[in-house]
Amino acid sequence: MDDLTLDDITLAVRQRALGPGAAGAGAGVGGEGGPGDGGGRGGRAGRRVPGGNGGQVRWTGEFTDPAEESEYRSYRFATAIQPNAFPFYLSVALLTPPFWFVDRAAIPDHAGTALVLRLIMTPLVLFVAVQARKPQFERWATAAGLAVATLFIGYMQWVSWVAEPPIRSYYLGWGALMIIGMPPFARWGVRTTTLYGLVTAVVSIIHVAVRGDFPFSAEVFFPTLYGTSAAFSAMSAFQIERATRRGFRQQKATELEQARSDFLLLNILPEEIARRLKDADATHDDTGGSAIADRFPQVTVLFADIVGFTPLSARLTADELVTILNDIFVRFDDLADELGVEKIKTIGDAYMVASGLPRPRHDHAAAAADMALGMQRIIKEVAIRLDEPLAIRVGLHTGPVVAGVIGKRKFIYDLWGDTVNIAARMESHGVSGEVQVTGATRDALQANASAHRCDSRGAIEVKGKGEMEVFLVRAPAEAPPAAAG
Repeated sequence: MDDLTLDDITLAVRQRALGPGAAGAGAGVGGEGGPGDGGGRGGRAGRRVPGGNGGQVRWTGEFTDPAEESEYRSYRFATAIQPNAFPFYLSVALLTPPFWFVDRAAIPDHAGTALVLRLIMTPLVLFVAVQARKPQFERWATAAGLAVATLFIGYMQWVSWVAEPPIRSYYLGWGALMIIGMPPFARWGVRTTTLYGLVTAVVSIIHVAVRGDFPFSAEVFFPTLYGTSAAFSAMSAFQIERATRRGFRQQKATELEQARSDFLLLNILPEEIARRLKDADATHDDTGGSAIADRFPQVTVLFADIVGFTPLSARLTADELVTILNDIFVRFDDLADELGVEKIKTIGDAYMVASGLPRPRHDHAAAAADMALGMQRIIKEVAIRLDEPLAIRVGLHTGPVVAGVIGKRKFIYDLWGDTVNIAARMESHGVSGEVQVTGATRDALQANASAHRCDSRGAIEVKGKGEMEVFLVRAPAEAPPAAAG
């Protein structure tokens, strides 16, 4: 089990329809594919460190496995970006017009232009807020955040340029706050955050230098402020990104363990019963155990026993014996899955199957007959390959049963009722190499217009039941056996 991957187990679980496994890898870029993050995820330079399913780029934390990186970005968008994007951008849009009153006091000669610019920015940010609620936003979340940040920093640079000296310093200070505050809210990666901080810092420093009428203290203070802000923003992004990626891998590990549990449970119990046990949709008794019991009015129960296996076991070692038995039962299991019948259990070299539960089906008798004839074919092939006189005796009976799970440890899905006992008698009183059925199974085959032929064997004495007429099932194209003598 240790070499199973989450995808392997999840696929097996989904095939048995218990539910989804691990989060699927998304096709989008997870909100990190905007400017500054680079192109493809393969062949990136940089020292790599091991971790989780694959390596990571040391300074950005990006996974070296493209599939894992794509899955992570979809995870980050769903858990960190999309839940916060709408309220964040909506708040920015709603706060943009009221701040015009600050602009009017700061730049009274340009108040009209400031109002027009803010009225242009507001619907643009509202548009981003609306789009943030859509799944497609994943593809351009980073680009949208960069556009909004650039819009506002550009506006502050303009106000600082046209404002009087005492005022312009305040707006440049707000630009530094944008460098620090925008990346955590937009959840940019380290690469994007670093580039954004550096470009904004350089532009602002050039602004101070070109404007030329700042005091010397400001010419020293603002480059220091912007440089420090860019560095702090990059470090914050690194810490946030590292924590998010750690949480992603922890979730994958949890999903892997859950998928392992589901996978094992589905190999023990039918999916409907496994689902009910998982959902605690069962009746709990006073001892803390649980009981699931369902009544099925018409199912066909099959018992099979390998003839000649006991003498074989006396000549072979235990390992050799188990290997042969496992090979036979694995092929029986595959046949049961193919026919849609339910394997109940094995006891020694005996094999028990039920058809028509836990999902009722109208052709349960025909499916059970196909299973029995297929088991006969498999045993003949194994006997030829091993050059051993192996055969199988199979018995079927159709009727009502109660099926379910009882107890509180080592669960097994089992059947109870007279139908089970009669099916077992059909096997034990049967004929080696044949499939023996009761009249009830013969009638169920005929009622379903099955092509199987049932040849009467006459009445036999059945322990606990007295005389019962029994039949031997033939495959549709199988000729009747030649008469003796």
